[in-house]
Amino acid sequence: MLLLEMVGGRKNTNVSVEDSFQILYPEWIHNLVEGKDVQISVEDDADAKIAKKLAIVGLWCIQWNPADRPSMKTVVQMLEGDGCELVAP
Repeated sequence: MLLLEMVGGRKNTNVSVEDSFQILYPEWIHNLVEGKDVQISVEDDADAKIAKKLAIVGLWCIQWNPADRPSMKTVVQMLEGDGCELVAP
């Protein structure tokens, strides 16, 4: 979740609140990755590429089924790679 908060520039503070934005924070990030109606400001294309990579890795790490989450070794490989082959879950 920390990676998603870094990319989104906001904290997913309390999911017990009635604010639907906080409850659907991962969905908001997923829409950001897919380019659907949500944009964040980044300095340049390199920053946008890094933000997208962090968001995709973060989304993989919060999969509901633990068996679907990558190992830490895989996470490191995903973060160190160029990100071209990463796809959102």
